[in-house]
Amino acid sequence: MGTLNYRTPYGSANYNGLNATLAKRFSNGNLWTIAYTWAHGIGNTPEQFVGGETGVQDPTCFSCQRGSNSSDVRQRLATSYLVELPFGRGKRWLDQGGPANAILGGWQLSGLLQVQTGQYYNVTLPAAFNNLGTRVGTWRPDVVGDHVVASPGPDRWYDRAAFVIPRDANGLANFGNVGRNSMQEPGIFNWDIGLQKTFHPTESVDVRFRWEVFNVTNHPSYGTPNRNVRSPAGGTIRSTNTPPRQMQFGLRIAF
Repeated sequence: MGTLNYRTPYGSANYNGLNATLAKRFSNGNLWTIAYTWAHGIGNTPEQFVGGETGVQDPTCFSCQRGSNSSDVRQRLATSYLVELPFGRGKRWLDQGGPANAILGGWQLSGLLQVQTGQYYNVTLPAAFNNLGTRVGTWRPDVVGDHVVASPGPDRWYDRAAFVIPRDANGLANFGNVGRNSMQEPGIFNWDIGLQKTFHPTESVDVRFRWEVFNVTNHPSYGTPNRNVRSPAGGTIRSTNTPPRQMQFGLRIAF
């Protein structure tokens, strides 16, 4: 026989969150917004538009599958701002104009800062079909020790020796006791900034120069660790959720 698709209505999920926003409208040369989210998403099946999960471990026990969703982000802080630098006409310094005002006046600094906790993922075992047959969609191990390492990093995010192949009393492969999405990947820290100035060479021409830096601190926000606890690469991270520092310059002329 070919592939048989079996669909059930047993999947369920819920999301609860607290959102708080504090904002200042533009006045005195600046504006800013701070948004914070505290939330938790729980479900018992893989999410349709989120990668990582490949199926249900035991399709006869959906309650055994209940755990954090792969898209679950417990805490997230985002802030944006725009500040006019205090140089030039009407400002604290260089209010009298002149060549210095033409160079230093009229600059604006903007930015976007994002900080969030890591999302959740499964650790898995390979060859689920060979060991358990068609009754398993994804195979999780048994935990026999503390998987937390002293200084987690991209070369060793968790201790894969803390996980073993689950077996029943007869020594046959069985379902693992590690909960669904019980592991957490690194969080995200990203700060983008922009600096711009508008020149007025004539009354009918505006020239705007902009310099933007993405991930200005060049902070690596690591991605999901290797999930396979039987692989020598298990627990290592070889991807990032944010790109390295990038810069771009722009010049816009309106007339």
